[in-house]
Amino acid sequence: MQKQAITIEHIQQFQSHLRREERSAGTIENYLRHLRQFAAFLDGGPVTKERTRAWKDHRHPAPRYRQKAALNGRQKYAPKQAT
Repeated sequence: MQKQAITIEHIQQFQSHLRREERSAGTIENYLRHLRQFAAFLDGGPVTKERTRAWKDHRHPAPRYRQKAALNGRQKYAPKQAT
């Protein structure tokens, strides 16, 4: 299975998914902000365990629980996407 990069389209689809799940506006804003930061860190590269760990280590420790929630939410959603 080929690893995918996070694209603008993926982020928009994830945003739609969060709205369908009736997440609060603040939650959606936080998830998308962290996901965009992660995508920028990946710089077009694929999502891997190693790169995810490197990004988490790169970030400040205080908001890690929010970053983890955003990535976990995206991971739960990602397998449902049509490939």
